[in-house]
Amino acid sequence: MKQIQLFFLSLLCLGCVTQTDINTIIEIDSPTKISTHQAEVIVRFDDRYPIELDYADSLLYIQQRLVNYHYVVYDFTTEILIDSIIPIGSAPNSLLYAEFVSSVQDSSIVIFDTGLGKFFAPVFSNGDSRLKDMGGLPRGLENASELSISDNYIVGRKMKIGEPSMFFIYNKEDHLLQDISPLPKLEAEIADLNYTYAAVTGVNEEKNKVIAGMYFFDLVHLYDLEGNHIKSVHFSQNSIPSISSETKSLDLSNGYSGIVRILPTKGYCYLMRIIEAPEHMQKSEKMILQLNWEGELVQSFTFEDNISGRFYVDETNKSLYAIRHRIEKDDLELFEVVRYSL
Repeated sequence: MKQIQLFFLSLLCLGCVTQTDINTIIEIDSPTKISTHQAEVIVRFDDRYPIELDYADSLLYIQQRLVNYHYVVYDFTTEILIDSIIPIGSAPNSLLYAEFVSSVQDSSIVIFDTGLGKFFAPVFSNGDSRLKDMGGLPRGLENASELSISDNYIVGRKMKIGEPSMFFIYNKEDHLLQDISPLPKLEAEIADLNYTYAAVTGVNEEKNKVIAGMYFFDLVHLYDLEGNHIKSVHFSQNSIPSISSETKSLDLSNGYSGIVRILPTKGYCYLMRIIEAPEHMQKSEKMILQLNWEGELVQSFTFEDNISGRFYVDETNKSLYAIRHRIEKDDLELFEVVRYSL
């Protein structure tokens, strides 16, 4: 009886943790609420579609879509917006399909072009920008995405149909490529494993850890750099959607939760968790979860605003930079880069 009482008490505790083999359940019971009024607007756009951002050396890089240039840059020192850098195209000093690459070393910005299969670093000099070529990925990984790098490792998601792989770990020193098999195993047959097990990744070489967050599952996996599974952390009791027997795909019509972005730092992993309501409600909730590299919850935040895309955390000043989407009264669609105090 005492054991039963202790079990029920554990379910009532704040952010309680249940450990079963290598699966941990962390209930997100009382996240800190961040209201609209707590946002400080840094940059406002009514004619652009910002999707990602990153920060280095007092410069905030904002990636955009539906325009002729990949980025605009906000200089915090001068408070000036440097407009339209790095053209879209195949000409020199241009990129085709660019995305930011995460790293616990935040001293510089790294970009990967999936069209060219190469890494680049933007360099500013006398008001002009150029691209520094930082090499590419081995054959077969040129179209990889969701990349995270360290001195000796690259992790990310393979974008190759017909080769089920949740993510890969590539050792640059000995050229060893490891494909990590999909996890957890599902009881029913799935038609598209690559889509179902879509993951975002982060690597911390000093901690000997790789974290993989699942788009459609309410969980993250922790691995070591040799590809050994350490543990899985679930953020709800029902972390995996049911499977439709007709379509052989995940049934997301009743809502689901997933991890859509990961920001790795030296000491922590920051996750953007999305909670999608059932289809008829057309509502979603965004959360930021702060975990340490042991997979333990440190803090959690829920946002009144509709934030999306890649975000950045200034750990020194305890600030979060994110992209906010809202509609004005006259149906004007606005995107804003905002700062929240955490």
